[in-house]
Amino acid sequence: MSEHVPVSIRLIVRCVAEAFEVDERAILSHRRTAELMPSRLAVYWLAHRFQVGSSAVIGRHLNNRDHTTVLHGIEACEQRRADDHDYAAKLDAVEAAVAYLSRTRVAERFRDPDPVAVAERVMLDPRGRAVMAVSEIELVALCGRLLALEDVAGATYRLLAQIDELDGANRVGAGFKPAPTPARVAGLRQSIRALIDSVASTLAALGYADTETNNTENDHDDAQEQDARPQLAGAAE
Repeated sequence: MSEHVPVSIRLIVRCVAEAFEVDERAILSHRRTAELMPSRLAVYWLAHRFQVGSSAVIGRHLNNRDHTTVLHGIEACEQRRADDHDYAAKLDAVEAAVAYLSRTRVAERFRDPDPVAVAERVMLDPRGRAVMAVSEIELVALCGRLLALEDVAGATYRLLAQIDELDGANRVGAGFKPAPTPARVAGLRQSIRALIDSVASTLAALGYADTETNNTENDHDDAQEQDARPQLAGAAE
């Protein structure tokens, strides 16, 4: 027996694929076929049960699916579980298998790849064996993270541009451009809020937000947060 490690999406997908007799790649694909839905819903539900991460984190590991897709899948699985006794029994069996395997050496082999660690390993030896040793799943993880960070960069650029425009509107009369219309100001405020939510959600899914750490530091940061909120509200409003 090995030291207990957190349950990974890879382990869940492998167990579900075996139980439902489907290909792992088919589960991770974006094909929407009836035969794949029971297994895909099971992955969502089990990832939630084993607290793999937030819906955004789960979606990122499952071929960059949106967090709303994951949440809907969990609800759909709960409903199917309640309506179908055979499906519920199969889910229970897979859950038991995942729980058992998570306490064995199998769990070590099925850890979810850490794209940052992979990149660091490659950059330490860019012309050596490290490059050739990158697995397919590690490469996919690297590409997924790169695309996610590209989305963050684009959204951040738009966010800064819109905040700058809104800030300029507040300084009209001091040699700046004419004030935008009220409709434009309202649109900017709405767009800024949406962009902030989008960037924050993506960064959280990429591991830049630690819920437990944030909870333990809340008391320390309360005063700073109270001071910051009026400033943020002003930027968004």
